[in-house]
Amino acid sequence: QPSLVRAGSIQQMVSFARGDDEVCQRYGALAIGNMAVLPTNHQELFDTGAVASILPLATSEDLETRRVTAFALNNIASSENNHRACEKIGVLRPLVALLKNPDQDTHLQACFAVRHLSLTPKCRSQFVELRGLTPLLQLAGSESIEVKREVA
Repeated sequence: QPSLVRAGSIQQMVSFARGDDEVCQRYGALAIGNMAVLPTNHQELFDTGAVASILPLATSEDLETRRVTAFALNNIASSENNHRACEKIGVLRPLVALLKNPDQDTHLQACFAVRHLSLTPKCRSQFVELRGLTPLLQLAGSESIEVKREVA
């Protein structure tokens, strides 16, 4: 991955995520999510606008695109060093939308991300202001034991 970052590939991923083609958007978000697995890539993902580029994809018509967007946001939220930047660019709003999604895999990734971000007081209060508690608590009735565990 460091070679991809040095080669400037993140800009290409951003252009895919911001493009008009649904499949390219999905793969752009997936690539950004994969890059976000390594915390050493996080600052570059913020600096290049990669994280911001996937936020609108949380409301995509395409289920797989919503799933990989939740995956990417979870990877970004996993580092407490990113919480201020996440709060600043509005990551919680799309996460609330993803919590309302009917897909369990999407729920799980969104719950993970919310759990990470809730370590930061400002993110906790922003989540409440965005009315995120209602969709989160509704997931307590999920058929998925993993989702129930995250809600708990």
